[in-house]
Amino acid sequence: MSIRTNILGYPRVGANRELKKAEEAYWAGKISREELLDRLLPVYIEILRQLEDLGAEYVQIDEPFLNTDISDEVRAAYRRL
Repeated sequence: MSIRTNILGYPRVGANRELKKAEEAYWAGKISREELLDRLLPVYIEILRQLEDLGAEYVQIDEPFLNTDISDEVRAAYRRL
């Protein structure tokens, strides 16, 4: 019998909060969408390598940081968090 596990809430911000900083820079108009991806992808690569090293065979990524086409109302809600 094979047992599979599911991880909810694995830290995804990066060792130095890279994802949060990149998101804030994008929303402030300091970086472009392409620059945002350039900052996010290395963090995701590292996270996926860590999970692979821990034995993960499948990882689902539902990342709100990658959804940049959101309304001002939704963006304001994120800022309040």
